[in-house]
Amino acid sequence: MYRNKLSLQQDARLHLQRDALQKRQAELQSVDQRILELQGRLNKKRSSHVILNHSNSNNNAGNHVRSVSSNASLEGELELVKITASQVSNPSAANDEGITALHNAICAGHVEIVK
Repeated sequence: MYRNKLSLQQDARLHLQRDALQKRQAELQSVDQRILELQGRLNKKRSSHVILNHSNSNNNAGNHVRSVSSNASLEGELELVKITASQVSNPSAANDEGITALHNAICAGHVEIVK
């Protein structure tokens, strides 16, 4: 009888600890997700600043901007594509391999960029 009571108490304690652990894991997952979102936003901002700096200081800025635009369209980064498209005279120009940002967006299935 004493062992049963002790076993029940331990089971109850374990159950509470498991519940607390599950709650902490859920909180950590939401924090991790938020960190990933913020890192993505930070990378976009950094890329746009690099583009702006290159366009102000480099004669080959158009090639660099087209490269960033092409990569952004492949990754589905609509805002970055908009920024880079405004920085070049012809956003539909192909890179050295003959690939355009539009081509990358279509291949990757990013309809919002194609529009």
